[in-house]
Amino acid sequence: MVMRLIAATLFILAVGGCADMPPTPEQQLSQARELEARYYAALSAPSFAIFADKIDLHEIYAPDKDPCAAIREDRIPTAEESVSLRQWAEMRASYKARILAVITTEPSGSSQTKSQVARLDALEDNGLRTQTVLISNLADGRLTYCQFATLDKALTQDIVRQAAALRRSMREERQMLYNITHRDIGSSSVLW
Repeated sequence: MVMRLIAATLFILAVGGCADMPPTPEQQLSQARELEARYYAALSAPSFAIFADKIDLHEIYAPDKDPCAAIREDRIPTAEESVSLRQWAEMRASYKARILAVITTEPSGSSQTKSQVARLDALEDNGLRTQTVLISNLADGRLTYCQFATLDKALTQDIVRQAAALRRSMREERQMLYNITHRDIGSSSVLW
């Protein structure tokens, strides 16, 4: 009887404790990859095939390549293309919001690390909104495909650059916290 009670208590504590724990980096990566795979599969829909020679819906821009090089005819979208662009904008916004929720899960750690995560969240959120506006401008005929690709590439590269700097700072902060909390207690280097 006592063993059953202990086992049940341990189970409840384990399940309850897991509910409050943030996902591990491996779990976050797995979730992000699953979301990415579903998004990329959705981009294979026939309604998006019309963009094959216009823009890269994956928004992967090589730093040294002209984003307009693959565009056969630089023009504003047709009515059919505008509908598909709006569908892409909605799907993309949903995907990016879910990815952002996965990668910016509230960390344990210092207030500086939490502040950096909040800044990363704001950077990604602002970038998403700006890119959604770019897609809307393209769909509304205010931009040509080349203008969109050029602006989107510049914005994407800026977001990636800023996010990389924030992530690097977060890693350094976490490493510093780890070093402080895992010092040898018997060592004279402990600061008291």
